[in-house]
Amino acid sequence: MALNLSNLINIFAAPTEVFQNIKTSPKWFITFVVIAIVSIIYSYLMFPFMQIILEQTLQVQMDDQRVQQTLSAMKISQIIGLLLALVPLLIKWLFISLLLYYGAILLNAQQIKFKPVFSTVVHSKLILLLMGVINLLIVYINGVESINGPTDLNVIVGLDYFLTDRSGNLPLFTFLNSFNIFSVWYVAVLTIGISIVASISKLKSAILTSSVWLITVGIQAAFVILSESFQGMMGR
Repeated sequence: MALNLSNLINIFAAPTEVFQNIKTSPKWFITFVVIAIVSIIYSYLMFPFMQIILEQTLQVQMDDQRVQQTLSAMKISQIIGLLLALVPLLIKWLFISLLLYYGAILLNAQQIKFKPVFSTVVHSKLILLLMGVINLLIVYINGVESINGPTDLNVIVGLDYFLTDRSGNLPLFTFLNSFNIFSVWYVAVLTIGISIVASISKLKSAILTSSVWLITVGIQAAFVILSESFQGMMGR
């Protein structure tokens, strides 16, 4: 228990030590619980800002009465969705872990085991969790009046800084915004972890983790494209 709790802190300052511990004792459940709790709180606190965007979108398609009815229904489903969201979270981590596991095997990893790889993925996500907490704090400091579109919910700036119109192309914004200081930190920590638990060089690990991360970013952008297409069909 004490070792698991220390990993939660040391992942930010001493990741090498954490992953050496994970290689011999690949426990991840406590870290998952922490991430799950913080993620639920994050989603709950972010909902008022998301509601503003939903209201702006619905007002184009519905009258005021139907908008309020839809928002009330969405608020109830949001509470239920907070708990159900933990399932896709685990599925996403399993998907990333499988890509890393079999990718490491292709890179001639010796005596690699899946559980340490999965535990490495879970612990590395603490970097992105910190990004989410900081993002939430800045959104609250800016206030609801600063929310004019979905891009305003992502205040951690990445390569989207060079876009003249951040809301003009949401898939491109999603892709470029993923390239930020926290994502670089996350990939660097994940690189260290995979290098240790898979016993491969840091160069091979960097190539593998960067490739898998780019795949996940591409999938996120693809989901945005599908979402826009669906909204366009609903609006007809």
